Amino acid sequence: MFFLVLMAFAPVTKHSVLVINANFSNVYQSLNNPQNWVKWQPDLKDHAGNTAFKNESANAQFEITGKGIKFKVKKNGLTDFDILKTRSGSGNSEYNYILIADSSTLKTDVFVMQKTNLLGYLKSFLVGDSYKGTPVNDLKVYMEDPRLYYGYEITEQIAHEKILIIKRRTILKDLVYKNNQAFLKSLDSIAKKNGAVVTDAMQLQYISAVGDSVTMIMGLPVNKKISTKGDAENMGMPGGKVLVGHFKGKYSDRKKLYRAMQLYLADHFMHTQTLPLEKFTHNKLPVNDDDKVDMQLVVPYL
Repeated sequence: MFFLVLMAFAPVTKHSVLVINANFSNVYQSLNNPQNWVKWQPDLKDHAGNTAFKNESANAQFEITGKGIKFKVKKNGLTDFDILKTRSGSGNSEYNYILIADSSTLKTDVFVMQKTNLLGYLKSFLVGDSYKGTPVNDLKVYMEDPRLYYGYEITEQIAHEKILIIKRRTILKDLVYKNNQAFLKSLDSIAKKNGAVVTDAMQLQYISAVGDSVTMIMGLPVNKKISTKGDAENMGMPGGKVLVGHFKGKYSDRKKLYRAMQLYLADHFMHTQTLPLEKFTHNKLPVNDDDKVDMQLVVPYL
């Protein structure tokens, strides 16, 4: 019996492969840069203000010390990382991760070597090898969740074909908010006069800005073409793939979502078809830069 207990705790190195659904460059930068660890490693992220870094580039290694935890990372070549995790009161855990670019540009293979014991090795076959509680799993969760990596909920969707009644105009920037409110009221009125049913949220698109002027288009999706008599236009919008980002907060801060979605498009090798569209919950348009909004940014892409 004593011999069996000793065998259960005999050291074993477990070998496996984990796939991270993200491009190789982003995964590499998240693992290779010590400052980036604070973004994805929960034990460090939860106490970011207490994190210290020590970089020994001459020895190709760095250390990250947080509240009750320490990581020592040594590089053996370009994409080979030895990681020693030390938690106060819990001892050490050792890992080796080798990053390999997958044949798919949106996947990265991680060859994992993890020091454990025979009991832990056998347990992984019984309960599933989820890597839970290990750095590579924390990295996978971060890389695959747009809310964590890009800072916003971003989803790929399919949009259906629409009929819109639209207004377009070039106006002074100082009059944008007042003009938008008037445009929406006018489009609602035109739809009602023509017996058209509104089928989706209004969408707003800023075409260009020159000097103190801005050109914009506002469209209201309806169920049929109408007689506009020069005060508006009918426009058909084909269906297709769209990237949708969700934002709540001060309207002027939506620019952060614009940048996050541009990064998402570049990371996923997507090409935009048109300029982004803004859609507002319950068509509640902002009245100024500081107004709080609940909105979506929609980007048609190829």
